Amino acid sequence: MIKRKKSFRKIKLFSKKRGRPRKKNHIKTWIFLFLFLFIFPFIIGSIWFYNNIWVPLPDISEIEDIPFSETSRIVDRNGEILYELYEENRSYVDYDEISINMINALVAIEDRNFWTNPGIDVRGIIRAGVHDIVNLGQDLQGASTLTQQLIKNLLLTNEQTIERKLQEIVLAINLNGYIRQQLKNSYGNLDDETLDKKVKEKIIELYLNYVFLGNNSYGVEAASDTYFSKSAEDLNILESSIIASLPRSPSSINPYNNVIELMGEVVVNDENGELVHLEEDIKEFALEQIQINLDKSSMAFHNSTNSVLNFLRGLLNFKAEYNGEEYNIKYKIGRKDLVLIRMFVDGYINQEEFTKAIIDGANISFVKKDVNIKAPHFVFNVIEYLEKEYSSEILKKGGLTIRTSLDYSLQQKAEASIRENIENINEQGANNASMIYVDTNNGDILSYVGSADYFNEDIDGNVDMIKSIRQPGSTLKPLIYAKAFMENNFTPETPIYDIPMRIGGNRPNNSDGQFMGIMPLSKALAYSRNIPAIKMYFIVGQEKSLKKFFADLGFTSFDDDVTYGYPMALGSGEIKMINLANAYSHLSVNGSPPKINPILEITGNDGSILYRKQIERQKEVISPGASYLIWKILSDINNMPSSWRSNFVFDGIDFALKTGTSNIRTNSGNSLPRDGWLVSYTPNSVGIFWAGNTRGEAMNPGTYGGRVNAPVWKTFFTKLKDEGLIKNSKINPVEIKNVSINEITGKLASSNTLSNLIVNTVAHIKSIPEKDDSSFKSIYVDTLCDGAVSDNTPSSDLKQAYLIEPETIMPSGRDKNDVIQWRKNTGINKYSEIIGAPVFIDEPTQKCPERAIIANEGYISVSIEDLDDLDDLLRKDSIKYFVRSPFEITNVKIFVGGFQVSTQDFSGLRKVTDNRDFSVPRTVRFGRTTLQVKATDSMGYTASDEVVINLTGEN
Repeated sequence: MIKRKKSFRKIKLFSKKRGRPRKKNHIKTWIFLFLFLFIFPFIIGSIWFYNNIWVPLPDISEIEDIPFSETSRIVDRNGEILYELYEENRSYVDYDEISINMINALVAIEDRNFWTNPGIDVRGIIRAGVHDIVNLGQDLQGASTLTQQLIKNLLLTNEQTIERKLQEIVLAINLNGYIRQQLKNSYGNLDDETLDKKVKEKIIELYLNYVFLGNNSYGVEAASDTYFSKSAEDLNILESSIIASLPRSPSSINPYNNVIELMGEVVVNDENGELVHLEEDIKEFALEQIQINLDKSSMAFHNSTNSVLNFLRGLLNFKAEYNGEEYNIKYKIGRKDLVLIRMFVDGYINQEEFTKAIIDGANISFVKKDVNIKAPHFVFNVIEYLEKEYSSEILKKGGLTIRTSLDYSLQQKAEASIRENIENINEQGANNASMIYVDTNNGDILSYVGSADYFNEDIDGNVDMIKSIRQPGSTLKPLIYAKAFMENNFTPETPIYDIPMRIGGNRPNNSDGQFMGIMPLSKALAYSRNIPAIKMYFIVGQEKSLKKFFADLGFTSFDDDVTYGYPMALGSGEIKMINLANAYSHLSVNGSPPKINPILEITGNDGSILYRKQIERQKEVISPGASYLIWKILSDINNMPSSWRSNFVFDGIDFALKTGTSNIRTNSGNSLPRDGWLVSYTPNSVGIFWAGNTRGEAMNPGTYGGRVNAPVWKTFFTKLKDEGLIKNSKINPVEIKNVSINEITGKLASSNTLSNLIVNTVAHIKSIPEKDDSSFKSIYVDTLCDGAVSDNTPSSDLKQAYLIEPETIMPSGRDKNDVIQWRKNTGINKYSEIIGAPVFIDEPTQKCPERAIIANEGYISVSIEDLDDLDDLLRKDSIKYFVRSPFEITNVKIFVGGFQVSTQDFSGLRKVTDNRDFSVPRTVRFGRTTLQVKATDSMGYTASDEVVINLTGEN
């Protein structure tokens, strides 16, 4: 093999020239690079910093002269004033007049290094800076100390820009220096350590006097009085942790309206996972067990917030036995618990104090004070929405007019509808009711009633049930069915089996304890059957798939750490009514619904428009075709059980309706209704109605969502209809095709499909049912025993029958064994009833043994003895007859003139000779008439003999 010689060419960095080579001046190059890379950017950056940060910087001395903000107004869409806010309720208190518990709680949760940092968190700023650079200035992160928060709240805005953040940092550093100088001027010569401490105390004092803490409470003194009727200097550890929870979001964790998010919650479930009502003894037992667990477990080795959180989540989720029954007890951690954890980790409280605060927090009550407000729950929802979407800064500007989507005239009708029916609600064991009505064309909230009476303390009326989490019962079923329609070849008439089924060691049931067998999806949904809903859960991909689907629909309360399993389809997961309204807006419109937004416009005190609503569309989650199929099912009142229909008759307006009822276990072990729901929607609106007890007690046995809410629903929409505020409309069939299917198999009808099994329906155009309808086979059987046809079977005894291979729509035929078992027990009769002919599992192979007997001995025969045609008989007389059959004779009847005059039953005889007396009724006239003897055997065969007689006398 010949190797090729590699050739290399020298690369000349410098070309040779004649003469002496010249030296490069590298020093100038390096100086230029240094200037270009460092000095010039520094100069440019300094100019930018001076013009954009330093020049517009407010004077730090302005902090001493902060003005009170002007009153802002929240009004309805027509200008009706609902609430005037920020006529500031504030009482200034010095640092020494604030409880040390309050100070410790605030520092622990907001700025743990407050006492040592220079007003800024350098490490936090670096971390946030790296994040902001990586994200190219999007989704800016802060690293706000208490000093920075004070600066932002008093001198700056909440604008998320690098410029504002840099101003905040500069002012925070300046504030420390400014206060330090002021203290020097006031106190004279102080040592540096004392001076540093007093600077920090002054910042805490300013912060706690100016921070907004919800419900028109500005500063810690006002908040202490509002929530606890005490001074700030008297706040204990628990109360301090509560108030320290509020600065981050004073509306979303409002002590009056969103108490669970603030305070946490004790949840008790029975061994089947069913929620147990916290009656006094159960609650006391649960708290005792929680305290025992906390007392016997040391938290000393957990030195970080996350470590303690994870430890508590495991420790406070346990099983315990009470009165011979096992319960699962779980403590859901609230915002105030996070403050307590931080206080423990930072050494402000010990474990004993931590435990006491947790236990005491479960029984705390907040002072309630009257306020001048209309549609109060809606107003607080608007404030929370503004804080979430635009921050509380937009409210603190003052002098604003916030025009909302609420129509106060509709709001009054909604409130009156509940008030006029509250007696009926009370009679069913409920003390409260709420509703929301949303325009799905634009996302406007038109009415929002959070409770029957906001000011009624007996029912905890200040709790907003629209934002509270409750189990929704069957109201989630239409959403699950919609997902199934999008992903499978289903129609409203596709059959599903409502039959007993086993899931692991569980045997789920329907609410009535009954099973309806094979039924169309439309009926399964409208009848709210549990077994078909559970099957839909498996069909759509189970929990992981449903959680994502529900999240896309706007639900925010499904816990990723909780495994719900198939009860998720029955409403075991807790939801908020506001999210349920949003989810149903996806069914109300064909495609992408607008985001629910209660704000129409915000104007400043000079009339300038700060915000004007632009309709924002959500992404399409439910296709128009699936929406139409659900509408078609739920808007047809005839799909409902007949016993429900009278509650929902409404002339002139088509509504799609779905009810729901959640249940709760009582101490006696009974499962009783807890939450009653009614969802009502049209192509233009969604209305959600709820009734129950604010604290979650059970309603009366037999109460269900439709019955307890229907009067309010009917009253409200009657008021709207009478004033022309609602018009009739229907959802248009989009992405829909007319099809004919076999009602037993669910497949497209073919030439082989029995005519009485063909059902005309509609299907999603992207999910047309399969074409092959081959599950039926026609056969003939012997009518004598429904057995195989034999050579002795006469053609007159041939009967058409069918073999059916059971179909199931569940994935991998999950319930096929259940269907086969049901078919053996009761399904055969159900199939036969639907088809109008016998149905068999397997083709009969056993021939009727009676056919051989008949072949040898013949059929049953009858002969009248000793009587010939035209013989005379009296009205009261007797005759002799002889009956013979290869099978047992069961009955012999005598007829004269067509009237039965005698009957005699027999048993165990195959031959009968009998003399039988009879009496002819007077309706049979004298003269010629017929006498007939008719006999029947055990196989159902009959025979008769007849003669003409002459009826001549009475006796």
